[in-house]
Amino acid sequence: MCIRDSTLTSIKINDHESFLLIGGYRGNQSSKLDVWEYSFEKTWRTLNTTGHAPNIFGHSTVFHAATLTLYIFGGYEMSDKIRISKKLFSLSYQKESQTWRWSNLPPFKELNRPEEKLPRPRYLHSAIAFSQYMIIYGGDPTNTSDLLNAYVYKCNSWIRLTEGATDIIGKSLEQSFMQAVAIENDSDMNNFYVVGGFDGPFTISKISIPTDLCQLWSNSKYMCRLNRGCSFGQISVNNTKSSFCFSTDQKDQKKNDLSSFNPG
Repeated sequence: MCIRDSTLTSIKINDHESFLLIGGYRGNQSSKLDVWEYSFEKTWRTLNTTGHAPNIFGHSTVFHAATLTLYIFGGYEMSDKIRISKKLFSLSYQKESQTWRWSNLPPFKELNRPEEKLPRPRYLHSAIAFSQYMIIYGGDPTNTSDLLNAYVYKCNSWIRLTEGATDIIGKSLEQSFMQAVAIENDSDMNNFYVVGGFDGPFTISKISIPTDLCQLWSNSKYMCRLNRGCSFGQISVNNTKSSFCFSTDQKDQKKNDLSSFNPG
């Protein structure tokens, strides 16, 4: 069987490491593909999954190790007809039953910005998994205003990283798809490199994003509180006030230093 435009993602559960093959296109076949696992013993097996599995190709997949969950975004969705998707799915490991469960993660209005600020449909994009969020980069069709997006796992919320107070991240980036990406380990920043892309010049771009996304809005109390999970605080030292935006999870670590605190 020939399958193309699928994803192969490295996972680790306890001491077991393997690769999961998800989705793909095989001619005019419209039925969903099984999820396959390839072990380091060089064997293939189909996984026992529950829930409604998407029938997609040209998508992206990342593995969030802390929750044993894969996040699958975008691509072409095949049902009664083929259409470009902007849906986000999760495939999470159930420790009790040792099975995998599919879920659709809709962008609930109370958790997200207006719909026009959510990632638009795309395929052949790149996805990168960091500890607190996933990054979606590029894809076809996109434009520079929609080139870079973050999905915060804990809040089920999307943040467009090429607008407003965060424009410094994306202002020099070029529209691209089918590019290659790689992560650089750094204790203070989440860095990744973007190389090439389809029908464009061969360029290498380094993109650096704070480990705590909320730091991007330290100069704007309004933007800070607008983003779910962020809080705004001030510190007074020698009659000089410094403001910063930080994840609400870190309040207990910072509260002794705060002269004022505004939860988002």
